[in-house]
Amino acid sequence: MRSGLRIVVVVALAITACSKEGAGTSANADAGVTGAATPASDGGATDVSVLRDGGASAPTATGGTFKGSYTAKPATLYIPADNKDYASVKQAKSDDTKLVGDGTLSLEITADRVTGTIDSGPAAPGVIDATLAGDEVRGTVRRKSPEDQGLTGVIVGKLEGGKIAGTLTLAEGNAAILRDATFTASK
Repeated sequence: MRSGLRIVVVVALAITACSKEGAGTSANADAGVTGAATPASDGGATDVSVLRDGGASAPTATGGTFKGSYTAKPATLYIPADNKDYASVKQAKSDDTKLVGDGTLSLEITADRVTGTIDSGPAAPGVIDATLAGDEVRGTVRRKSPEDQGLTGVIVGKLEGGKIAGTLTLAEGNAAILRDATFTASK
């Protein structure tokens, strides 16, 4: 146990000494390796490398471009019935024929980031900004042009076998119109 602790302390001191004496730090994003070199004054450059992301340098099998469609339908605001504080709260009158129907979207997965656009339909033009944690996609849907007061909200989905499926929970700029949309997108 004691010798293991000494090795850790010696390595930590060596790394600290390198950074204090102005040693260079380099990052190789392609290889996924970050290294620190000892100063040239010691007669040689010793490379201390730390692998990040498990050393994976190739793009993940889940990355890539996904194209798909969605269908938006009227949604209902949840108002707790058993809470007296909400007794006078009512959902605004909604025209259930507006901002409903089918549209298209595209998503791009790069590492743990999911970006995309809503290209057509009731939620277009929209921008998607989300993250991928395991097989779960979660993020926001916003307008390309906020002034249009169109649908914004959240995206929640699951990545399985080259396909992403989930829901968009959306509201118009003044929250009078609420929409739920189901979507699927494939590579």
